[in-house]
This record gives sequence, structure tokens and C-alpha cells, in this order.
Amino acid sequence: WHLQQEHPLLVRYRADLFGPQPRHDSPSPKATRSNVLFPLCGASVDLAALALRGYRVVGVEGVEAAVDALLETFGDEVEQAPPSVSGSLRLRTAVAPGEAGSDAPAVLRAVEGDFLHLSPSAADALGLP
Repeated sequence: WHLQQEHPLLVRYRADLFGPQPRHDSPSPKATRSNVLFPLCGASVDLAALALRGYRVVGVEGVEAAVDALLETFGDEVEQAPPSVSGSLRLRTAVAPGEAGSDAPAVLRAVEGDFLHLSPSAADALGLP
């Protein structure tokens, strides 16, 4: 179901879709980062590829095993009291070493639950952009 490498169209059109790659040495790197939402993400390698390049990535997946696989292959899951919204959505986070030359770790977040329940107010309650 999932490709073993980044999707070729994502590679080809990354700059067009998300703007220039964030620079870790820029004075305000947060201002250059794009937010990327992947609904029904499964364990796609595309999320990790973008997160490792400095994009703020959030996947949404209803299958717990897929979220487990996504975060396990990315890095170390951060144990936290997970915020949830009405018990139906749970935010999970994993971190990995960032790009060479960066002191900041790469972060990948996944919302475990039904994408159709991720309303703007639910996203705000989970602390998502």
C-alpha cells in the first residue's frame, strides 16, 4: 500500500507545494516553515521525509497500529499525558535528530482518530496549528 521511498510527485513538486525548504540557520526559522496535514496518513514515509527537512507535519490516522508504525520508524515517541478531544482523538509525538547542522530535533505528530472529527476547535484543543 505504501511506497518504500518518498512519492516521486512529492519530490518533484515539494517546493511548489510547501515553499522553499526551511533553513535552520535563518534568523527566524519558524517563519519559513510550512504546516503540512496528511489525512489518512497510515505509515507513509512522506511524513517523515518532510518532518526531517524542517516542515511541521501532522498526520491523522484512525488505525492505532498504523500510527504505532509511523512513529516507531521515525524516532522516539515522547511519552506524555496525551491530550484528547472527547476521547475520540489523541495526539502522539515522536522526535528524531534533525538535519545535519541543526541542533533542533525533527518532530512528527500524529492524531490518532477519525479525521472527520478533526474540526478546527478539536485541532485547537490538541494544540495544532
